[in-house]
Amino acid sequence: MKKILPFIIFFLAIVSLANAQSPDGGLSHYVDGMNYQKTGQHQRAIDEFNKALRREPSNYKYLHAKAISEFKIRDNESSINSLNSLLKLKDDFAPAYVLLAQIYYQQGDYNKAAEFYDKAAIHEPDPNNKFKYKMMVTNKYIKDGNMKVAYEKAKELRAISPKDLKAAYYFARLANKVKKYEEAKNAILEVDPSIKSSKDNAKYYFELGYAYYHLGDYAKSKTAFEKTQGSKYFAATEKFSAKYFYRVSIAYYKFHENETSKKYLDQAEKIQQELAEVHVLRAQLSKRMSSKENNASTISHYENAVKTQTDPAKRESIYEKIAELYLEAENYEACLRTSDEALKINPNDAKAILNKINALYKLNKLKEAVDFAQNALRLRLEPNTAADISFLLGLSAKKIGDKNLAKQSFMQLQRTSLRDAAEIELKAMGAEISPEEEMPTED
Repeated sequence: MKKILPFIIFFLAIVSLANAQSPDGGLSHYVDGMNYQKTGQHQRAIDEFNKALRREPSNYKYLHAKAISEFKIRDNESSINSLNSLLKLKDDFAPAYVLLAQIYYQQGDYNKAAEFYDKAAIHEPDPNNKFKYKMMVTNKYIKDGNMKVAYEKAKELRAISPKDLKAAYYFARLANKVKKYEEAKNAILEVDPSIKSSKDNAKYYFELGYAYYHLGDYAKSKTAFEKTQGSKYFAATEKFSAKYFYRVSIAYYKFHENETSKKYLDQAEKIQQELAEVHVLRAQLSKRMSSKENNASTISHYENAVKTQTDPAKRESIYEKIAELYLEAENYEACLRTSDEALKINPNDAKAILNKINALYKLNKLKEAVDFAQNALRLRLEPNTAADISFLLGLSAKKIGDKNLAKQSFMQLQRTSLRDAAEIELKAMGAEISPEEEMPTED
């Protein structure tokens, strides 16, 4: 028996060597595995791929095929191990990175998925696939709201295909998001000949107009925005018009927020100097801000008149006028006192209510302003009066730190003439009442 044993070992070694040096290596097992894989028999496919790998352990294609079947049966850990082994052999094999990205995406680890799609894009030789993978990465950061990183990825996307319209649009929109307006403008201008014939060219011209607007070139901005007519983008361009800023200005003027009113009026005039309404409001604002002392004699006459007036309705009306004049003169204590006199005669006097809330707000008696405004809104008031009170309530609540009440108050003004100013206040608090169109994404 001792003499036979060495011969048995020698024979087995020869057989093993013969198998290892089979002319096709592991190819036949790989072919069988691929056939099983095509018919969805992934466990049998894995068995065949393992046999192939025993013969050719350094064949990265066998490892990739095995990783695919492991992924299909949701054995993600084994698939990741196979792919890591593959990448040690060939670290520029793009399909391996794609499969890793798919695995991590399936597991909900979107950061890892984006990382591997990014690597796949680096090593992918096919420009179309390279573009697709980079687009996935860009979309991931857009969905996260991380526009700075999305912008960088869009720049890489555009480098892959400089003349691609989609790449130009993504880059321009993201450049506008991160305030790189010159880059956004140039991106659209470079593809302008192509977008003229595009069915959805309005979105390109919106980004171009947006960039020009923020660069202070209002004439070119207007020209670009005009090309969006007939599309859903045209309505959004209205917020970059002189009339929009005029409406905002007159809303703040109404509540004696003079400096804020002037700021928006200045912007309206920059955009369109020939708008008549702007100059009328400018004159009214200038008169208000320069005639504080001139009101004194007028107020004196009205105060003498109210002392001798016996008709309650007429006394109420005079008190309203006096309160308005005190408000113009920024004498808020006197405005408050006179408004209270009018309210003694008629507790539902809408003008007196507004003057009192405004005076309380200006005097930083914010809790009183909020309480009084909330009680006033329980009365049966005209819609415009109720809107004015809601706006003052929102200003007071915002200043006192009650953001929920402020947002609620401003949100109620969407169907009123104060909607634009209310929207500005909401955005200043981080709320989106009518958000601009979201960045498009493709899964």
